[in-house]
Amino acid sequence: MSDKPEFNYSKLRGKIVEKYGTIKAVSEKTGIRGELFTDAFKGRRTFTQAEIYVLSEALEIPKEDLASYFFET
Repeated sequence: MSDKPEFNYSKLRGKIVEKYGTIKAVSEKTGIRGELFTDAFKGRRTFTQAEIYVLSEALEIPKEDLASYFFET
């Protein structure tokens, strides 16, 4: 059993599709490599604080809603 939590990024994926259509498009906008999204969505990594900040700005996610996009388990 792993001590590392697995986060559910389905709401984040939905927001990306709603705002940009594709991971490639949001990747180009934010400078976050597409492979990092794939790894996070597959549970191989988590988003860094800097990535969360950049994504929340690009996706217009209010600070009070960050937990529902980045920390749902």
